[in-house]
Amino acid sequence: MDTSSLFDLSGKIGIVTGGSRGIGRSLALGLAHAGADVVVAAGQRLDLAREVAGEIEKNGNNALPLKVDVSNKKEVQGMVSKTLEKFGRIDILINKLIALNILLYFSMI
Repeated sequence: MDTSSLFDLSGKIGIVTGGSRGIGRSLALGLAHAGADVVVAAGQRLDLAREVAGEIEKNGNNALPLKVDVSNKKEVQGMVSKTLEKFGRIDILINKLIALNILLYFSMI
């Protein structure tokens, strides 16, 4: 059974915060594998975000690596503005950093 059509994201634009390593990196590459163009937002390591973006572009998708502190409203607004400037819209947001913080919080209760 071919399931590739179930996950076809061709023409979609995705943002992955924390997309430079670990789970976030896998999510960014997964979106691209499904056909999406991806903003790879890194909190600290822009060099790693650039590496992930390079992998995405090597496979024929567009990518935008950005350094973004998601706890800083102005930086998040800048990320959105740069995404809209390059791609024209946002279809998918995977906020890996916030999800991970929530999981860590509840594991400590």
